[in-house]
Amino acid sequence: MQGHDCPIRSMSFSGDHSWLVTTDDRGLVKYWQGHMNIVHTFQAHQEPIRCHSFSPLDTKLCTGSDDGTVKVWDFYKSQEEGILRGHGGEVRAMDWHPSKCLLATGSKDTSQPLKLWDPKSGTSIATIHIHKGGVLDLKWNSNGNWLATGSRDSLVKVFDVRNMKEMHLYRGHSKDVN
Repeated sequence: MQGHDCPIRSMSFSGDHSWLVTTDDRGLVKYWQGHMNIVHTFQAHQEPIRCHSFSPLDTKLCTGSDDGTVKVWDFYKSQEEGILRGHGGEVRAMDWHPSKCLLATGSKDTSQPLKLWDPKSGTSIATIHIHKGGVLDLKWNSNGNWLATGSRDSLVKVFDVRNMKEMHLYRGHSKDVN
């Protein structure tokens, strides 16, 4: 696969597997199709894009950058629909809820490490302080009740969003979990 002339920072397939999206250190987003040809490229951020996530129906795409912002895009038009501000450092992880209009983002910033957003309104719903270090990776479970997070504090935690409580703590890593 040729197409980026700098490091690729994130990649994933759309939910229906008809698109592959890659992001890079120059803030570019590239859309690929099954034959692995680039179909579309656009400048999403001026700094590296560390993560991205598709909405459940693949109509929206969110990107997270070293500039501390999350941008919401109309996937098919590549038009910016909103900017989510609130992290004080680079956005390192994100995952769209599997069935709701809810986005979880993780940042290297320890004062705003984990945030839940309504991406439609651009509102931060909650800031969750469950790690002593920044959140470097996160993932919803299949029904969207639990959110697993990995951190610079070498811990993995599972958080129940229905009652906003930590459920499980996993130790065993000696370095960052990302």
